[in-house]
Amino acid sequence: MLAKGINEYPVPGQEVKKETYAAEYEAVLKKEGVPFYPKAIDKDLVFSGLVMLGILACAAYFGPKGPSGIPNPTYIDTAPAPDFFFLWIYAALALLPPYIETFLLLTAPVVGIGLLFALPFLSNTGEKERPAAAHGACWA
Repeated sequence: MLAKGINEYPVPGQEVKKETYAAEYEAVLKKEGVPFYPKAIDKDLVFSGLVMLGILACAAYFGPKGPSGIPNPTYIDTAPAPDFFFLWIYAALALLPPYIETFLLLTAPVVGIGLLFALPFLSNTGEKERPAAAHGACWA
């Protein structure tokens, strides 16, 4: 099944079937609009490029200055510590044996990203669900 672009809103009780999805998509496309790829993505690409150029311009203009002063080789900071938002990872890794730490740091992200890429292929049929907020539910 090829990527079809942005989906329509899910209808409760209406299941998605691989065998008929392509024909249903083409019918909706003829009736309601243009495909997201390649036609509607142009605006997104232009805006993303402008945002990236803006970020680069701000980094070049407001960026940090280089080192100043004479370097002092006698000053050694031997107690590196992560920023506060990484402290939980630092604490969790401190509980692991050293020989597992490197293996886990190198394999866990690859396995996690691989599972995220495999998810559409593992679960691509059945009824679509809307988020709870779309049903009118509110958080109490």
